[in-house]
Amino acid sequence: MLPDTRCPKHCINPTSCQMPGRDINLGAPVGTPSFLPSSWHLRSIKTSMEATLLSLAAFCLFGVQADVEVDPNFDLKRFAGKWRVQALASTDPMLQSLKDIITTPAAQIVALPNGNLEIETYYLLGENCKEMKGTYMKTEQPGHFTSSDEKGKKDLRVLASNANFAIVYVQWEMKGMPPSKTLQFYSKDPKGRENLDKFKAYCQKMGLMGELVVPPLSDKCFQQISG
Repeated sequence: MLPDTRCPKHCINPTSCQMPGRDINLGAPVGTPSFLPSSWHLRSIKTSMEATLLSLAAFCLFGVQADVEVDPNFDLKRFAGKWRVQALASTDPMLQSLKDIITTPAAQIVALPNGNLEIETYYLLGENCKEMKGTYMKTEQPGHFTSSDEKGKKDLRVLASNANFAIVYVQWEMKGMPPSKTLQFYSKDPKGRENLDKFKAYCQKMGLMGELVVPPLSDKCFQQISG
């Protein structure tokens, strides 16, 4: 009986298949010895290919986030408190729908005893400040937090900060929708925009310069959360 010389599925050239340490020449005359890979070798190749595909899938999902560096000097207690959101840039459809009508939003950040965060953001819509609230879980890296619920997953990173400003990045993966990304510029000083150029540099780096919004100054929501 002649040996089975069918080419494995991974071969591109149907007349000559090569594998490490093995050569299969389908153009050889009948009777020429053929060396087929063992079933163990094929299983090994399949496992390797599956691992590669999983790695590529993970890169597609998280590669953008992996390149986002967190503030190496992040301090949770310093980050907590009340902030004015003096500029933002976002691909989030909801925020994009508000960019022509909002004034300066306000944010209140609460550091929980377990190291997690609660963030309340207030947007002035009409005469009232509307609240958006989220809880973020700490990770092993200071300044990096995550959130997950029935709507999807959020990845939050503080890119730069000190006692007077912070630049916050959020990537949101909603179910059934492409991921959105948002950059926000937090400031304690209502007129202090000396770090705005740094924020614009991050917008440029992340392809968000076209989405940049610097809302008209208003302290109404900030005064509301300040009591």
